[in-house]
Amino acid sequence: MIDGYGYPHLARQWLAAEGEQKAAIFWAADAVHTVDVGLFATWATVFLGVAFLLAGAALMMSGNYSRLLGGVAVLGGAMCLLHGSSVALHFALPLPVWPLGAAVDAVWLLAMGVSMLRKARRFD
Repeated sequence: MIDGYGYPHLARQWLAAEGEQKAAIFWAADAVHTVDVGLFATWATVFLGVAFLLAGAALMMSGNYSRLLGGVAVLGGAMCLLHGSSVALHFALPLPVWPLGAAVDAVWLLAMGVSMLRKARRFD
């Protein structure tokens, strides 16, 4: 996690630096931030967007679980895919799509886990 380790390290270096070193460390921090934003867009798009969207679509088509459960995953995945794409392609979204999409994905993951445990107990 760049934001958990890289930023505090660079902030401490910047505080301790003097003169021209401050400018160099500032530009290094800017480069780290650029990489962080790029990685976040990829992570949000692939792991919380496409993965949840495909899992939800597969659930909806399988008939093994509730179609509603699949639809919730599709909704959360689509929202995260949209947000990750907006960060990568530099366009603004009018709604708080990221926190809502991530929350929907998290709730779906919990609900899916409970549903799978219940189904597994029936087969024991």
